Amino acid sequence: MTAKMKEKRYQEFADLFEEAINSHVEYCEEHEDAGDGYSHLPREGGWTYSNGDERLANYIEEHAIDTHGMDIDSMSELVLDSFEMVPGHIWGHRGSQSDFVVDSFPVSEVEDQYCFGDFERLGFKDEDEMRAFAEIAKDDSRFCLHVSDYDVLAYTATDAVWYAVISRDALQELIKDAND
Repeated sequence: MTAKMKEKRYQEFADLFEEAINSHVEYCEEHEDAGDGYSHLPREGGWTYSNGDERLANYIEEHAIDTHGMDIDSMSELVLDSFEMVPGHIWGHRGSQSDFVVDSFPVSEVEDQYCFGDFERLGFKDEDEMRAFAEIAKDDSRFCLHVSDYDVLAYTATDAVWYAVISRDALQELIKDAND
């Protein structure tokens, strides 16, 4: 510790900083708005690159979904217009395992930026104290930080994944409604 930052004060700030980082990570992994940020990606290549039409045709056959004579292109459009984003991790999503997975998007790393002025709400008295904290925190194993002249970037690795899914029942209902 430095003369500008005593151990006890460092620990108090480190706990507050860790809480702020964890709150942001939780938002990126769990909040509906964060998941919706990925919702445009299936149409921007994910569907095509992951053989979406073929996977959907196999899913429809495996789950005995009545297509009412609808072609695969039309059913694909229904799926791409109607899926929902659900959080999960690299081993699977939290929905039903019988859901059709349209696409998936790993979060991998969460970056959060803290300008030196932002640290005032954590209780820092001045910018010098904040800079002293940031320099010490770079060596703290709880954090992965990049400290610049004007901000601190915090990085957190995660196994979180956002899944674009549609349930069997929802798909069957969409097909039925499109044919009515």
